Amino acid sequence: MIVTDLGEEGKRADALGKLGLSYGVGMVIGPFLGGLVTKYSRYRDGLKSKVLVVKYWCFSYEYLTS
Repeated sequence: MIVTDLGEEGKRADALGKLGLSYGVGMVIGPFLGGLVTKYSRYRDGLKSKVLVVKYWCFSYEYLTS
């Protein structure tokens, strides 16, 4: 893991704890927010967000492979 390779020896446990916390919070809040968005948004809003995600994926692929 990058956290263990780049972090100072004394701060590794703190960094790994924060990383685990961020994953845990994301797994709880992400589906909740996704449910709210899909429940209270219109069809076109969802379509726009899907187009933005696909554009982001394409940009990321181009950036990471170059």
